[in-house]
Amino acid sequence: MRTPQAAKPPGRLLALTAFAAIVVLGPLLFGAVDRIIQVAILVLLAIGVCAQPPSVVAPSRWGNRLTIAFLGIVLFKEFAPAAWFGSTVWRTVLTRDYNVDLPWTHHPEPSRSLDILLAAVVGAIWFLWVRRLAAERENRPVIAWWIFGSAAIVAAVSFATRGMDPRAIYGLRYTPGWTGFGPFPNRNHSADFLAIGAVVGCGCVTWAGARKKWFLIFFGAGLLALVLVALLATQSRGGLVAFGIGLAVYFLLVIAKVRNQRVLGVAAGVALLIGGLAMTAGAPVLARFHSQTGEASNELRRGIWKDATTIWRDAPLLGHGLDTFQEIYPIYQTVELENQVVLHPESSWLLWLAELGALPAFLAIAGLALFLTKQIPIAFSRGRSFFLSAAGIAGFALILAHGFFDVPAHRWGTAGLALAALAMACPMRLGTRRLAEPRIAALVPGHRRFSSTLPSGLR
Repeated sequence: MRTPQAAKPPGRLLALTAFAAIVVLGPLLFGAVDRIIQVAILVLLAIGVCAQPPSVVAPSRWGNRLTIAFLGIVLFKEFAPAAWFGSTVWRTVLTRDYNVDLPWTHHPEPSRSLDILLAAVVGAIWFLWVRRLAAERENRPVIAWWIFGSAAIVAAVSFATRGMDPRAIYGLRYTPGWTGFGPFPNRNHSADFLAIGAVVGCGCVTWAGARKKWFLIFFGAGLLALVLVALLATQSRGGLVAFGIGLAVYFLLVIAKVRNQRVLGVAAGVALLIGGLAMTAGAPVLARFHSQTGEASNELRRGIWKDATTIWRDAPLLGHGLDTFQEIYPIYQTVELENQVVLHPESSWLLWLAELGALPAFLAIAGLALFLTKQIPIAFSRGRSFFLSAAGIAGFALILAHGFFDVPAHRWGTAGLALAALAMACPMRLGTRRLAEPRIAALVPGHRRFSSTLPSGLR
């Protein structure tokens, strides 16, 4: 007698529709850099959360301690009295030489800090929500293909509107410094978005091959070629290098899972195919690695890195405050620029060190490492969906690697896609098809009852 299947959550389709709308419309609408677009994304996220509320599993003892320590230190260093943190060069210059009356808090503009913290809360809700969606095994391919599909849609629209106006995105939005391709104001951000989509696309095509879904194999291969050509069209050296790193991580995970000569042969074949495509369609971006313009860009980047390192050393443990880099950089600047303003340190990692400080950054890295050490073995225990998980982990590794020599991690469009890829790769584990869990779980030691209600695992 067949066991009746549990009913699907009533809001599943609406939640997946909201997810698809967010990952497609956010990047298409100029990378979601405008406040009005961010508000629209929040409305879509609210609809998705109402349709399928996220759930939080109480972390382990060490995870709980790291979470509390990180949040406590960040709130303390942002809003505690400035006199508790000692003097810095920029504060001394502003107060002594320019008689600027700064607030009493460590952060010179507490409202800006609050804005970033609220954005971080939205990011956490987004990550937890996508993890909850991915808890349903049949949802994971849908999520992965929409991540991949969003990159393909962005690539297609970018090619369709290319050449309308070399100074305006889609021929509609004049953007200084825009290079004529991609929806983001910065080509490195467009390239990072496309690179994450391409790596996840490799996982989607491999998953389709493992399931012998021939239409999806050829359809996905065509989309992958489109995304890769678009990545090369951005002429972003950093994006191309980051894609290579993400692809290498994906191949290493796959080889570690499926250790046979066929997999090695497929990996080598794909690498050669992508290399050939890069040599054929990527001549402009490859030329930038050796051009005089590229060397000048590298020299400028190294100078900004040096200045950013000086800023970090002025407050090494707790940083200068969230979203302060652009305002305080001119006080430390040694790079000579004409009619230009440095907006960021050309490195997400240096930005985190300068604004957060080494101590919160270390706690965040430790928390991520603790999370991944538990999730990666679970991913390896899966069957054919392992390829989707491996691609999601590789996509997240890609943005972290790109962050060493660029700043892709502070955009909603790029950071949001990377978090979605990681959430898809590390779904919440539910041991039953019954999906009506409590909506909130405590993150403090005294409230662990929710975690005991979760059975050990759905893969």
